[in-house]
Amino acid sequence: MKIVSKLKSPLFSAGLLLILCGCAPPYSEPDSRKDSFYINLYAYPLYVKNGFVPPESIRIPELSSDPWQVIQSKPDLRRSVSIKYTGLPDLPKRVFLSPFREKDREYTMVIPFTVSPEQFEQFNEKKSPQPGIFLATLGDNWEIFLNGYRVKSEVHLDEEGQILSGRNWRYISLPLDRSMFVRGTNILALRIIGAPNYDGTGLCYDDPYYIDEYEIIQKNHNEFLMMAFCGVYIFVGIYHLLLFLSRPRDRFNLYYCFFSAFLGIYSLMRSHSIYSLIPDTNITYQIEYAAIFMALPLLSAFLEHLSFGKTTIVTRVYGAFCLLLALAQWIFPRPFGDDILRVWWVSDLFGFAYIIGYGIIYAFYRAVAEQKRAAGKPPRKALGDALIKTPQGNLILGVIIMSAAGVIDILSSFFMNRGVFSVSNYGFFLFTITITLVLARRFGSLFHRLDTMNTALERSNVNL
Repeated sequence: MKIVSKLKSPLFSAGLLLILCGCAPPYSEPDSRKDSFYINLYAYPLYVKNGFVPPESIRIPELSSDPWQVIQSKPDLRRSVSIKYTGLPDLPKRVFLSPFREKDREYTMVIPFTVSPEQFEQFNEKKSPQPGIFLATLGDNWEIFLNGYRVKSEVHLDEEGQILSGRNWRYISLPLDRSMFVRGTNILALRIIGAPNYDGTGLCYDDPYYIDEYEIIQKNHNEFLMMAFCGVYIFVGIYHLLLFLSRPRDRFNLYYCFFSAFLGIYSLMRSHSIYSLIPDTNITYQIEYAAIFMALPLLSAFLEHLSFGKTTIVTRVYGAFCLLLALAQWIFPRPFGDDILRVWWVSDLFGFAYIIGYGIIYAFYRAVAEQKRAAGKPPRKALGDALIKTPQGNLILGVIIMSAAGVIDILSSFFMNRGVFSVSNYGFFLFTITITLVLARRFGSLFHRLDTMNTALERSNVNL
Protein backbone atom coordinates (compact mmCIF):
# COMPACT_ATOMS: atom_id res chain seq x y z
CA MET A 1 0.00 0.00 0.00
CA LYS A 2 2.89 2.39 0.69
CA ILE A 3 4.22 1.81 -2.79
CA VAL A 4 0.81 2.52 -4.31
CA SER A 5 0.48 5.73 -2.31
CA LYS A 6 3.85 6.86 -3.64
CA LEU A 7 2.73 6.18 -7.19
CA LYS A 8 -0.21 8.49 -6.61
CA SER A 9 2.01 11.31 -5.41
CA PRO A 10 2.38 14.31 -7.74
CA LEU A 11 6.02 14.55 -6.68
CA PHE A 12 6.55 11.00 -7.90
CA SER A 13 4.96 11.84 -11.25
CA ALA A 14 7.09 14.96 -11.69
CA GLY A 15 10.20 13.01 -10.71
CA LEU A 16 9.34 10.27 -13.16
CA LEU A 17 9.08 12.87 -15.93
CA LEU A 18 12.59 14.08 -15.16
CA ILE A 19 13.94 10.51 -15.03
CA LEU A 20 12.38 9.68 -18.39
CA CYS A 21 13.78 12.81 -19.98
CA GLY A 22 17.18 12.02 -18.52
CA CYS A 23 17.15 8.40 -19.69
CA ALA A 24 16.04 9.31 -23.19
CA PRO A 25 18.67 9.77 -25.86
CA PRO A 26 19.21 13.53 -25.42
CA TYR A 27 19.07 14.47 -29.08
CA SER A 28 20.18 17.83 -30.31
CA GLU A 29 21.52 18.44 -33.77
CA PRO A 30 25.29 18.32 -33.22
CA ASP A 31 26.11 21.44 -35.23
CA SER A 32 28.63 22.60 -32.65
CA ARG A 33 30.52 19.30 -32.51
CA LYS A 34 34.23 19.28 -33.25
CA ASP A 35 34.15 15.76 -34.75
CA SER A 36 35.62 15.78 -38.25
CA PHE A 37 32.94 13.32 -39.41
CA TYR A 38 29.99 15.65 -38.88
CA ILE A 39 28.66 17.61 -41.88
CA ASN A 40 25.57 19.77 -41.49
CA LEU A 41 23.88 19.64 -44.90
CA TYR A 42 21.69 22.62 -44.06
CA ALA A 43 24.79 24.81 -43.81
CA TYR A 44 25.04 24.62 -47.61
CA PRO A 45 22.81 26.04 -50.35
CA LEU A 46 20.19 23.74 -51.88
CA TYR A 47 19.46 23.78 -55.61
CA VAL A 48 16.23 22.50 -57.15
CA LYS A 49 14.80 22.28 -60.68
CA ASN A 50 11.95 20.68 -62.61
CA GLY A 51 12.64 17.25 -64.06
CA PHE A 52 15.22 14.62 -63.19
CA VAL A 53 18.85 15.37 -63.97
CA PRO A 54 21.11 12.27 -63.93
CA PRO A 55 23.48 12.89 -61.01
CA GLU A 56 26.59 12.02 -63.03
CA SER A 57 25.82 14.92 -65.39
CA ILE A 58 25.47 17.59 -62.65
CA ARG A 59 28.16 20.28 -62.81
CA ILE A 60 28.71 22.84 -60.06
CA PRO A 61 28.94 25.95 -62.30
CA GLU A 62 25.62 25.12 -63.94
CA LEU A 63 23.82 25.20 -60.58
CA SER A 64 24.10 28.98 -60.40
CA SER A 65 22.21 29.51 -63.66
CA ASP A 66 18.66 28.92 -64.85
CA PRO A 67 16.64 26.73 -64.61
CA TRP A 68 18.05 25.91 -61.16
CA GLN A 69 16.37 27.60 -58.19
CA VAL A 70 18.72 28.22 -55.27
CA ILE A 71 17.63 28.18 -51.63
CA GLN A 72 20.39 29.79 -49.62
CA SER A 73 21.37 28.60 -46.17
CA LYS A 74 21.44 31.02 -43.27
CA PRO A 75 23.07 30.54 -39.87
CA ASP A 76 20.67 29.24 -37.20
CA LEU A 77 17.78 29.21 -39.68
CA ARG A 78 15.79 26.05 -40.25
CA ARG A 79 14.32 25.56 -43.69
CA SER A 80 11.57 23.33 -44.96
CA VAL A 81 12.00 22.60 -48.65
CA SER A 82 8.70 21.23 -49.88
CA ILE A 83 8.53 21.58 -53.65
CA LYS A 84 5.41 23.76 -53.43
CA TYR A 85 7.39 26.43 -51.53
CA THR A 86 10.51 26.52 -53.71
CA GLY A 87 9.29 29.14 -56.19
CA LEU A 88 9.80 26.91 -59.23
CA PRO A 89 7.92 27.99 -62.38
CA ASP A 90 4.60 26.36 -63.32
CA LEU A 91 3.77 25.15 -59.81
CA PRO A 92 -0.03 24.73 -59.58
CA LYS A 93 -1.79 26.09 -56.51
CA ARG A 94 -3.88 23.68 -54.52
CA VAL A 95 -7.53 24.50 -53.82
CA PHE A 96 -8.24 23.84 -50.15
CA LEU A 97 -10.25 20.61 -49.63
CA SER A 98 -10.09 19.75 -53.32
CA PRO A 99 -10.66 15.98 -53.70
CA PHE A 100 -8.38 15.87 -56.77
CA ARG A 101 -4.64 15.24 -56.88
CA GLU A 102 -2.27 16.79 -59.38
CA LYS A 103 -0.31 14.35 -61.51
CA ASP A 104 3.04 13.39 -60.04
CA ARG A 105 6.11 15.15 -61.44
CA GLU A 106 9.86 14.66 -61.09
CA TYR A 107 12.30 17.13 -59.54
CA THR A 108 15.99 17.22 -58.75
CA MET A 109 17.46 18.61 -55.52
CA VAL A 110 21.20 19.09 -55.13
CA ILE A 111 23.26 19.95 -52.03
CA PRO A 112 26.97 20.50 -52.78
CA PHE A 113 28.98 20.10 -49.57
CA THR A 114 32.65 20.17 -48.72
CA VAL A 115 34.80 17.35 -47.35
CA SER A 116 37.96 18.78 -45.82
CA PRO A 117 41.32 17.04 -46.28
CA GLU A 118 41.16 15.88 -42.64
CA GLN A 119 37.69 14.41 -43.13
CA PHE A 120 38.72 12.71 -46.36
CA GLU A 121 41.70 11.11 -44.66
CA GLN A 122 39.48 9.94 -41.81
CA PHE A 123 36.93 8.49 -44.24
CA ASN A 124 39.65 6.41 -45.88
CA GLU A 125 41.27 5.01 -42.76
CA LYS A 126 40.71 1.26 -42.54
CA LYS A 127 39.66 1.33 -38.90
CA SER A 128 37.56 4.48 -39.12
CA PRO A 129 33.82 4.21 -38.30
CA GLN A 130 31.35 3.85 -41.15
CA PRO A 131 29.81 7.16 -42.24
CA GLY A 132 26.05 7.58 -42.62
CA ILE A 133 23.41 10.11 -43.57
CA PHE A 134 20.29 11.22 -41.70
CA LEU A 135 17.32 12.93 -43.35
CA ALA A 136 14.44 14.09 -41.17
CA THR A 137 11.98 13.34 -43.98
CA LEU A 138 11.84 12.72 -47.71
CA GLY A 139 8.90 12.19 -50.03
CA ASP A 140 6.85 11.17 -51.86
CA ASN A 141 9.00 8.77 -53.97
CA TRP A 142 12.71 9.34 -54.12
CA GLU A 143 16.26 8.28 -54.90
CA ILE A 144 19.44 9.41 -53.12
CA PHE A 145 22.77 9.77 -54.95
CA LEU A 146 26.18 10.73 -53.58
CA ASN A 147 28.68 11.80 -56.25
CA GLY A 148 26.74 9.78 -58.84
CA TYR A 149 26.50 6.61 -56.72
CA ARG A 150 23.00 5.46 -55.83
CA VAL A 151 22.61 5.24 -52.05
CA LYS A 152 18.94 4.27 -51.81
CA SER A 153 15.96 4.06 -54.16
CA GLU A 154 12.29 4.11 -53.19
CA VAL A 155 10.63 4.66 -56.56
CA HIS A 156 7.36 2.80 -57.16
CA LEU A 157 5.63 4.03 -60.31
CA ASP A 158 3.09 2.70 -62.78
CA GLU A 159 3.49 2.69 -66.56
CA GLU A 160 2.40 6.33 -66.75
CA GLY A 161 4.97 7.50 -64.21
CA GLN A 162 2.45 7.94 -61.39
CA ILE A 163 3.12 6.81 -57.83
CA LEU A 164 1.75 3.38 -56.91
CA SER A 165 3.02 3.28 -53.34
CA GLY A 166 3.94 6.31 -51.22
CA ARG A 167 7.33 6.59 -49.51
CA ASN A 168 6.99 9.84 -47.55
CA TRP A 169 9.28 8.50 -44.84
CA ARG A 170 10.35 10.13 -41.60
CA TYR A 171 13.75 9.83 -39.88
CA ILE A 172 15.73 8.15 -42.67
CA SER A 173 19.17 6.91 -41.64
CA LEU A 174 21.38 5.14 -44.18
CA PRO A 175 24.99 3.87 -44.16
CA LEU A 176 27.37 5.33 -46.74
CA ASP A 177 30.32 3.67 -48.45
CA ARG A 178 33.60 5.50 -47.77
CA SER A 179 34.56 5.17 -51.44
CA MET A 180 31.68 7.47 -52.41
CA PHE A 181 33.39 10.54 -50.93
CA VAL A 182 35.94 12.72 -52.69
CA ARG A 183 38.24 15.40 -51.38
CA GLY A 184 36.75 18.89 -51.68
CA THR A 185 33.29 19.41 -53.20
CA ASN A 186 30.83 16.49 -53.04
CA ILE A 187 27.35 16.41 -54.54
CA LEU A 188 24.31 14.97 -52.77
CA ALA A 189 21.55 14.65 -55.38
CA LEU A 190 17.92 13.75 -54.66
CA ARG A 191 15.45 12.55 -57.27
CA ILE A 192 12.05 13.66 -56.00
CA ILE A 193 8.73 12.38 -57.38
CA GLY A 194 5.36 13.61 -56.16
CA ALA A 195 2.43 15.96 -56.60
CA PRO A 196 3.81 19.50 -57.07
CA ASN A 197 1.35 21.11 -54.63
CA TYR A 198 1.58 18.43 -51.91
CA ASP A 199 3.37 19.39 -48.70
CA GLY A 200 5.02 15.97 -48.52
CA THR A 201 6.88 16.31 -51.83
CA GLY A 202 10.48 17.16 -50.98
CA LEU A 203 12.11 17.82 -47.60
CA CYS A 204 9.07 18.92 -45.65
CA TYR A 205 10.62 18.87 -42.14
CA ASP A 206 12.76 21.77 -40.99
CA ASP A 207 15.64 19.70 -39.65
CA PRO A 208 17.93 17.82 -39.16
CA TYR A 209 19.79 16.72 -42.29
CA TYR A 210 23.42 15.72 -41.77
CA ILE A 211 26.25 13.25 -42.35
CA ASP A 212 27.99 11.66 -39.39
CA GLU A 213 29.22 8.34 -38.07
CA TYR A 214 26.44 5.85 -38.76
CA GLU A 215 26.69 4.45 -35.24
CA ILE A 216 26.15 7.92 -33.75
CA ILE A 217 23.16 8.52 -36.05
CA GLN A 218 21.53 5.28 -34.91
CA LYS A 219 22.21 6.15 -31.27
CA ASN A 220 20.77 9.66 -31.62
CA HIS A 221 17.57 8.36 -33.19
CA ASN A 222 17.05 5.15 -31.27
CA GLU A 223 13.31 4.43 -31.09
CA PHE A 224 13.49 1.84 -28.31
CA LEU A 225 11.88 4.04 -25.66
CA MET A 226 9.12 5.21 -28.01
CA MET A 227 8.38 1.60 -28.97
CA ALA A 228 8.16 0.81 -25.25
CA PHE A 229 5.62 3.63 -24.88
CA CYS A 230 3.58 2.17 -27.75
CA GLY A 231 3.61 -1.22 -26.08
CA VAL A 232 2.48 0.27 -22.78
CA TYR A 233 -0.37 2.19 -24.44
CA ILE A 234 -1.66 -0.89 -26.24
CA PHE A 235 -1.23 -3.20 -23.22
CA VAL A 236 -3.10 -0.75 -20.96
CA GLY A 237 -5.86 -0.55 -23.58
CA ILE A 238 -6.24 -4.35 -23.61
CA TYR A 239 -6.20 -4.43 -19.78
CA HIS A 240 -9.05 -1.94 -19.54
CA LEU A 241 -11.00 -3.82 -22.18
CA LEU A 242 -10.85 -6.84 -19.89
CA LEU A 243 -12.00 -4.65 -16.98
CA PHE A 244 -14.95 -3.46 -19.05
CA LEU A 245 -15.90 -7.02 -20.00
CA SER A 246 -15.87 -8.01 -16.34
CA ARG A 247 -17.91 -4.94 -15.32
CA PRO A 248 -19.84 -3.57 -18.35
CA ARG A 249 -21.56 -0.83 -16.35
CA ASP A 250 -18.21 1.01 -16.03
CA ARG A 251 -18.21 2.23 -19.61
CA PHE A 252 -15.34 4.62 -18.92
CA ASN A 253 -13.05 1.57 -19.05
CA LEU A 254 -14.16 0.93 -22.63
CA TYR A 255 -13.55 4.55 -23.66
CA TYR A 256 -10.14 4.53 -22.03
CA CYS A 257 -9.34 1.21 -23.71
CA PHE A 258 -9.82 2.73 -27.18
CA PHE A 259 -8.16 6.03 -26.20
CA SER A 260 -5.01 4.30 -24.98
CA ALA A 261 -4.90 1.87 -27.91
CA PHE A 262 -5.30 4.71 -30.42
CA LEU A 263 -2.43 6.60 -28.77
CA GLY A 264 -0.24 3.52 -29.18
CA ILE A 265 -1.22 3.13 -32.83
CA TYR A 266 -0.65 6.84 -33.49
CA SER A 267 2.85 6.74 -31.97
CA LEU A 268 3.70 3.56 -33.86
CA MET A 269 2.62 5.06 -37.21
CA ARG A 270 4.91 8.06 -36.61
CA SER A 271 7.99 5.91 -36.03
CA HIS A 272 10.47 4.86 -38.70
CA SER A 273 10.24 1.25 -37.53
CA ILE A 274 6.73 0.88 -38.99
CA TYR A 275 8.14 1.11 -42.55
CA SER A 276 9.64 -2.37 -42.25
CA LEU A 277 6.08 -3.65 -41.77
CA ILE A 278 4.01 -1.15 -43.80
CA PRO A 279 6.30 0.70 -46.24
CA ASP A 280 3.43 2.48 -48.04
CA THR A 281 2.95 5.82 -46.29
CA ASN A 282 -0.44 6.33 -47.94
CA ILE A 283 -1.60 3.63 -45.52
CA THR A 284 0.40 4.67 -42.45
CA TYR A 285 -0.71 8.31 -42.68
CA GLN A 286 -4.35 7.26 -42.98
CA ILE A 287 -4.07 5.09 -39.87
CA GLU A 288 -2.13 7.81 -38.02
CA TYR A 289 -4.68 10.53 -38.80
CA ALA A 290 -7.68 8.32 -37.98
CA ALA A 291 -6.14 7.40 -34.61
CA ILE A 292 -5.38 10.97 -33.54
CA PHE A 293 -8.72 12.30 -34.84
CA MET A 294 -10.64 9.88 -32.60
CA ALA A 295 -8.40 10.15 -29.53
CA LEU A 296 -9.79 13.49 -28.29
CA PRO A 297 -13.53 12.62 -28.38
CA LEU A 298 -12.72 9.30 -26.69
CA LEU A 299 -10.82 11.16 -23.96
CA SER A 300 -13.81 13.49 -23.51
CA ALA A 301 -16.22 10.55 -23.28
CA PHE A 302 -13.95 8.86 -20.75
CA LEU A 303 -13.71 11.92 -18.48
CA GLU A 304 -17.47 12.56 -18.60
CA HIS A 305 -18.37 8.96 -17.78
CA LEU A 306 -15.78 8.90 -15.00
CA SER A 307 -17.05 12.09 -13.36
CA PHE A 308 -20.72 12.31 -14.34
CA GLY A 309 -21.70 8.80 -15.44
CA LYS A 310 -22.75 9.84 -18.95
CA THR A 311 -21.60 11.64 -22.09
CA THR A 312 -22.99 15.00 -23.16
CA ILE A 313 -24.47 15.88 -26.55
CA VAL A 314 -21.37 18.05 -27.17
CA THR A 315 -19.03 15.05 -26.94
CA ARG A 316 -21.30 12.89 -29.10
CA VAL A 317 -21.54 15.52 -31.84
CA TYR A 318 -17.80 16.21 -31.71
CA GLY A 319 -17.10 12.46 -31.87
CA ALA A 320 -19.34 12.09 -34.95
CA PHE A 321 -17.56 15.04 -36.59
CA CYS A 322 -14.12 13.51 -35.94
CA LEU A 323 -15.32 10.13 -37.25
CA LEU A 324 -16.47 11.85 -40.44
CA LEU A 325 -13.03 13.44 -40.85
CA ALA A 326 -11.33 10.09 -40.25
CA LEU A 327 -13.45 8.36 -42.89
CA ALA A 328 -13.11 11.21 -45.43
CA GLN A 329 -9.32 11.14 -45.41
CA TRP A 330 -9.42 7.41 -46.25
CA ILE A 331 -11.49 8.00 -49.39
CA PHE A 332 -9.61 10.81 -51.14
CA PRO A 333 -5.92 11.34 -52.09
CA ARG A 334 -3.22 12.18 -49.55
CA PRO A 335 -3.19 15.99 -50.13
CA PHE A 336 -6.88 16.04 -49.20
CA GLY A 337 -5.98 14.18 -46.01
CA ASP A 338 -3.56 16.98 -45.10
CA ASP A 339 -6.35 19.52 -45.65
CA ILE A 340 -8.57 17.44 -43.36
CA LEU A 341 -5.78 17.51 -40.78
CA ARG A 342 -5.83 21.34 -40.81
CA VAL A 343 -9.60 21.29 -40.29
CA TRP A 344 -9.05 18.97 -37.34
CA TRP A 345 -6.41 21.30 -35.88
CA VAL A 346 -9.00 24.08 -35.68
CA SER A 347 -11.66 21.81 -34.20
CA ASP A 348 -9.06 20.43 -31.80
CA LEU A 349 -8.78 23.85 -30.14
CA PHE A 350 -12.49 23.71 -29.34
CA GLY A 351 -12.34 20.08 -28.24
CA PHE A 352 -9.34 20.60 -25.98
CA ALA A 353 -10.87 23.75 -24.42
CA TYR A 354 -14.12 21.84 -23.77
CA ILE A 355 -12.28 18.93 -22.15
CA ILE A 356 -10.22 21.21 -19.91
CA GLY A 357 -13.17 23.41 -19.00
CA TYR A 358 -15.91 20.82 -18.49
CA GLY A 359 -14.28 17.42 -18.20
CA ILE A 360 -11.51 18.48 -15.81
CA ILE A 361 -11.97 21.94 -14.22
CA TYR A 362 -15.74 21.75 -13.70
CA ALA A 363 -15.47 18.14 -12.54
CA PHE A 364 -12.73 19.20 -10.09
CA TYR A 365 -14.90 22.06 -8.83
CA ARG A 366 -17.66 19.55 -8.07
CA ALA A 367 -15.17 17.28 -6.31
CA VAL A 368 -14.02 20.17 -4.08
CA ALA A 369 -17.65 21.01 -3.27
CA GLU A 370 -18.33 17.39 -2.33
CA GLN A 371 -15.27 17.36 -0.06
CA LYS A 372 -16.56 20.47 1.72
CA ARG A 373 -20.07 19.04 2.13
CA ALA A 374 -19.03 15.53 3.18
CA ALA A 375 -16.75 16.43 6.08
CA GLY A 376 -17.33 20.14 6.63
CA LYS A 377 -13.72 20.87 5.72
CA PRO A 378 -12.41 24.44 5.33
CA PRO A 379 -11.92 25.53 1.68
CA ARG A 380 -8.12 25.15 1.66
CA LYS A 381 -8.26 21.67 3.20
CA ALA A 382 -11.06 20.61 0.85
CA LEU A 383 -9.06 21.90 -2.13
CA GLY A 384 -5.93 20.00 -1.08
CA ASP A 385 -7.80 16.76 -0.39
CA ALA A 386 -9.67 17.01 -3.69
CA LEU A 387 -6.38 17.56 -5.54
CA ILE A 388 -4.69 14.52 -3.99
CA LYS A 389 -7.51 12.11 -3.17
CA THR A 390 -10.02 12.44 -6.01
CA PRO A 391 -9.71 11.28 -9.64
CA GLN A 392 -10.52 14.80 -10.84
CA GLY A 393 -7.69 16.27 -8.77
CA ASN A 394 -5.21 13.66 -10.02
CA LEU A 395 -6.16 14.55 -13.57
CA ILE A 396 -5.50 18.24 -12.83
CA LEU A 397 -1.96 17.27 -11.81
CA GLY A 398 -1.60 15.25 -15.00
CA VAL A 399 -2.65 18.22 -17.10
CA ILE A 400 -0.13 20.45 -15.29
CA ILE A 401 2.69 17.99 -16.05
CA MET A 402 1.62 17.66 -19.68
CA SER A 403 1.38 21.45 -20.09
CA ALA A 404 4.79 21.97 -18.45
CA ALA A 405 6.30 19.49 -20.91
CA GLY A 406 4.78 21.47 -23.78
CA VAL A 407 6.25 24.73 -22.46
CA ILE A 408 9.68 23.08 -22.15
CA ASP A 409 9.44 21.97 -25.80
CA ILE A 410 8.55 25.48 -26.96
CA LEU A 411 11.38 27.09 -25.00
CA SER A 412 13.93 24.45 -26.07
CA SER A 413 12.98 24.89 -29.73
CA PHE A 414 13.85 28.59 -29.45
CA PHE A 415 16.88 28.53 -27.17
CA MET A 416 18.32 24.99 -27.06
CA ASN A 417 17.81 23.65 -30.61
CA ARG A 418 16.53 20.30 -29.35
CA GLY A 419 15.65 19.12 -32.86
CA VAL A 420 13.32 16.10 -33.08
CA PHE A 421 13.57 15.27 -29.37
CA SER A 422 10.28 16.12 -27.69
CA VAL A 423 9.56 16.32 -23.96
CA SER A 424 5.84 16.41 -24.84
CA ASN A 425 6.01 12.71 -25.69
CA TYR A 426 6.96 11.99 -22.09
CA GLY A 427 4.51 14.50 -20.65
CA PHE A 428 1.66 12.90 -22.57
CA PHE A 429 2.85 9.47 -21.50
CA LEU A 430 2.74 10.58 -17.87
CA PHE A 431 -0.74 12.00 -18.41
CA THR A 432 -1.99 8.63 -19.63
CA ILE A 433 -0.23 6.86 -16.76
CA THR A 434 -1.97 9.29 -14.38
CA ILE A 435 -5.30 8.21 -15.85
CA THR A 436 -4.30 4.56 -15.45
CA LEU A 437 -3.47 5.13 -11.78
CA VAL A 438 -6.78 6.94 -11.28
CA LEU A 439 -8.67 3.95 -12.66
CA ALA A 440 -6.52 1.51 -10.69
CA ARG A 441 -7.27 3.37 -7.46
CA ARG A 442 -10.96 3.48 -8.30
CA PHE A 443 -10.96 -0.26 -8.96
CA GLY A 444 -8.99 -0.85 -5.75
CA SER A 445 -11.45 1.27 -3.76
CA LEU A 446 -14.36 -0.71 -5.19
CA PHE A 447 -12.65 -3.98 -4.32
CA HIS A 448 -12.00 -2.71 -0.78
CA ARG A 449 -15.67 -1.81 -0.31
CA LEU A 450 -16.76 -5.22 -1.54
CA ASP A 451 -14.26 -6.91 0.77
CA THR A 452 -15.56 -4.86 3.71
CA MET A 453 -19.13 -5.84 2.88
CA ASN A 454 -18.17 -9.52 2.65
CA THR A 455 -16.43 -9.32 6.01
CA ALA A 456 -19.50 -7.70 7.56
CA LEU A 457 -21.75 -10.43 6.11
CA GLU A 458 -19.49 -13.16 7.48
CA ARG A 459 -19.65 -11.60 10.94
CA SER A 460 -23.42 -11.37 10.70
CA ASN A 461 -23.63 -15.03 9.76
CA VAL A 462 -21.40 -15.97 12.70
CA ASN A 463 -23.59 -13.96 15.10
CA LEU A 464 -26.72 -15.64 13.76
